[in-house]
Amino acid sequence: ASNWWKRLRMETSEYLKKKDIMTLVEELKRNALKQYLMKTEDLCLAGIQRVNTSITAKDLHVQKLKELLETSKDYIGHESHHFSLLSSLIHRIHIILECFRLQLPLFDSSVDLLEKINQNTVVAISTATGSGKSSLLPSLLAADGYEKILVTQPRRLLCNLLSERVNTSMKSSTLSGWAVSGARSSNFSNAPILYLTDGLLKEYLLHRERYLIHQLKTSKRGLVFFIDEVHERSINIDLCLAFLARFLEKNPHLHSKLKIIISSATLNPCIAQLFFEFKFHEIQIKTSTLNRINENSYFSENVIDLVARLYQQIEREEQILCFVKSNTEVTQSIKLLKLLKGLSAFPLIQSQSSMEQQQLIKTKQIFFSTAVAETSLTFHSLKYVIDTGLIHMPVYDPLTDSTELREMNAAESTIKQRQGRLGRTRPGEYYPLYTFDPKNKKFPEPQICQTELSNIEFSLRRLPLKCGLNDLKKWLPNAPSEQATDTAIKRLHQLAKTILLSTSFFPEISL
Repeated sequence: ASNWWKRLRMETSEYLKKKDIMTLVEELKRNALKQYLMKTEDLCLAGIQRVNTSITAKDLHVQKLKELLETSKDYIGHESHHFSLLSSLIHRIHIILECFRLQLPLFDSSVDLLEKINQNTVVAISTATGSGKSSLLPSLLAADGYEKILVTQPRRLLCNLLSERVNTSMKSSTLSGWAVSGARSSNFSNAPILYLTDGLLKEYLLHRERYLIHQLKTSKRGLVFFIDEVHERSINIDLCLAFLARFLEKNPHLHSKLKIIISSATLNPCIAQLFFEFKFHEIQIKTSTLNRINENSYFSENVIDLVARLYQQIEREEQILCFVKSNTEVTQSIKLLKLLKGLSAFPLIQSQSSMEQQQLIKTKQIFFSTAVAETSLTFHSLKYVIDTGLIHMPVYDPLTDSTELREMNAAESTIKQRQGRLGRTRPGEYYPLYTFDPKNKKFPEPQICQTELSNIEFSLRRLPLKCGLNDLKKWLPNAPSEQATDTAIKRLHQLAKTILLSTSFFPEISL
């Protein structure tokens, strides 16, 4: 028995001299990854049109992740967490392959785009609607190893829709979550991608600055703030940009851990100027739509007659989307179409629930909408877009201290968004019912420059920053007029005096 044991030890020693056990473990990992790629890449390429540029991009992404396994010390070892890292790496490759399968236009230039994001602190991306910037790019960032990607949307509905779209297209229920005021997905805290409203991000940046600093310091790769649909220039979007610019200025030591992506169909130069002092890069990606869009010249036909005529030409499942200036006009147009033409149409407006809008898009053919249908909604059977080119906008005049509802021509960036509803799943046609040239007004006027500001001033002063709009002016892309700000401050002073006077007569009223 003693000789047998000595012989076993001797042969084991000789074997280990020739083949190190750690080398075998690493070889086993590489073979496991190789086997996975052999089986999945053939499935990935099956049934789709192979485009050379997208295949090249896919191969470069996958090769980068394969090299991580061979070169990064984090992956070398035989402990349980080393094998967990291998599982995570395979999941990242899975995301890349699913992104490739979508065949969205942005994927072709994604290697260079991710490199630019890695090299810079702030990247401004200007690309056509439908290219994949809202859904594909966050997935690619997760596959590239960023721990948390916060993606803002201007409306609550879009957060839910985009999160579901990402999880469905990536075949993963844990990749993306969503959060809006008063509601959130069950995985919102753990999902690498989080879709949230710009208003919720504004509150996060105001109230949780210390926590953000802690997150950045402890993060290995970094956090991404993805501000989408910036061309809308809502108050919340502008305040988010201001708070991020302020944070960068006050925390230069964290620039390497923080990535800010500003995404828009067309980027206003004022926004680029705001971040120019930081490590900033602007990139315009020219992509073609998945399907052909025919842009017609001006039509003098009224919207009701045009809808009725086009309805005679569409197939059973095809859809018509009409953009009008207000909710009132949505309601009136639907009633007139039913009364004069006997056709049923349906509204897409802000007050509807996410479920209601999704059900309408899935089952109905004719829609009248305001701005709510301009961004991130995908109509799977949309054939025609009819655009009146008009919007209703409340505009504040500090001279008269009054707000009036004005009818305005849509800006070029808005027109592009409306045209971008087409061409995603099938060829489409765009019918303009306006005579003005959209190029004369490239961007809409920032909402913060058209609004009575006392509510904004009050909300800023009562929050941890303890500062008002005058203190934030240097970080705003477009600051409101001095007169508008002064009027807001005077109104707050008057309100404070009124409250103090009230409490002197009614002690039960407390501040």
